[in-house]
Amino acid sequence: MAQTRSKLSAAKIKNLKSGDEYPVMFNPFEYAITKQVTYTKGNVMGRNAPSYTFSQGGPKSLQLTLYFDTADTLQSVKTYTDPLWTLVQIDESTLVSETNKSSPPQVAFIWEKLEFKAFITNMSHKYTLFTKDGTPIRCVVTMTLEEGIPADEVPPQEAGATSTTQQQAPATATEGERPDNMAAQNGGNPNNTRDMMAANNVDNPLNVPRGTNLSRP
Repeated sequence: MAQTRSKLSAAKIKNLKSGDEYPVMFNPFEYAITKQVTYTKGNVMGRNAPSYTFSQGGPKSLQLTLYFDTADTLQSVKTYTDPLWTLVQIDESTLVSETNKSSPPQVAFIWEKLEFKAFITNMSHKYTLFTKDGTPIRCVVTMTLEEGIPADEVPPQEAGATSTTQQQAPATATEGERPDNMAAQNGGNPNNTRDMMAANNVDNPLNVPRGTNLSRP
């Protein structure tokens, strides 16, 4: 098992395509995981807040800062940091026959019980200490990893499938229009009238102001 300079179990970044592993020199003292979720907002008359209809979940992202230091040996720190660039460069072995394109590999950040499978979407190397001849001996590496599924693992999509956004397009109220007609707008189902009114907190479907957008569950 790889160890840090302090003899601790080292965190590592693993190339899930080739199996190559890149142990860190110093374990990070912190990391952050974030996730974005997208909702469609709808106008609700007489309420202090809009209605929300779930659209889609975004990927989790992991932000890391890693430190590399070879001041004790004066060896170029790039010996340890340059191999990380292969994780954001095209891997010819990932060629997809349908598109004739390759992509960087999927990776995993592994540290004890944490195993975060993702793609590196951003990485920078900042050199902060040098020898007299300009050899870099200290480097700060920052990177962002976003979870995702390799394209070749996504099952074929059914032809003619309707997207979630199209299925949930909002209905627009017009003066004097019946509620079931509003539910049927843009290919909707008039049988979902009650659910649409409940989702928008509409008590009287015959008294919806003209131009109001009603989100549909």
